[in-house]
Amino acid sequence: MTHTHPEGFDYTIIRSSRRKSMALVIKQGEVIVRIPTTLAVKTAQDFVDKKRAWIKQKLEQLPVTRETVYADGESFLFLGNTYQLDIHTSSAENTIKHIDNRIQLYTKKKDISAEGIKRQLEKWYRQQANEILTSRFFQLAEAYQFFPKSLTIKTYKARWGSCYRSGDIQLNWKLIMATDKVIDYVILHELCHLRHHNHSKAFWQLVADICPTYKEHKLWLKQNGDRLTL
Repeated sequence: MTHTHPEGFDYTIIRSSRRKSMALVIKQGEVIVRIPTTLAVKTAQDFVDKKRAWIKQKLEQLPVTRETVYADGESFLFLGNTYQLDIHTSSAENTIKHIDNRIQLYTKKKDISAEGIKRQLEKWYRQQANEILTSRFFQLAEAYQFFPKSLTIKTYKARWGSCYRSGDIQLNWKLIMATDKVIDYVILHELCHLRHHNHSKAFWQLVADICPTYKEHKLWLKQNGDRLTL
């Protein structure tokens, strides 16, 4: 549920049955308020209004991000590595290959637009995410004796994954841009929620037992999460 504050910034209110308190975060330039399902939306709106000066200050302090133009020679992340985009005109079907340190995009259109390149790139990234993240997910589930009901690769704006009490787990396809170790951490984090449906001390102890370096990967996501985008 997205709202526009009179001061000119947008903010999103997300309700969750797992939350016990309200939390305000600014992530990747987005203002997000997480609230329990029992809390009135008006309470969250009043809280944002109270914090409006702080929010505006934080938004103004955000670094200017590089504008993506989807041009030949531009760099993109894939599995934690930087790849240079090579655009080629081809009479064959539109396709993408990643060879050495390059993402080679073949298009039948000589004058393909930036939006067209973005669509082709995103389609390829999603395909890679479905194949690679799914394979790794079930490898780790089997290795650590977790029994998820299902896995879905989808788009999230402000989270990397989620686990439901039903056993259904979802992962953000943009994780395919992160390093292998960060991907493993996120997968293991969500798998651990199959045993602890919260962020209790017992949950974090289980994460630490399985992934002793999890704090390093959690910090990497906090510092670099805004780079995992097309």
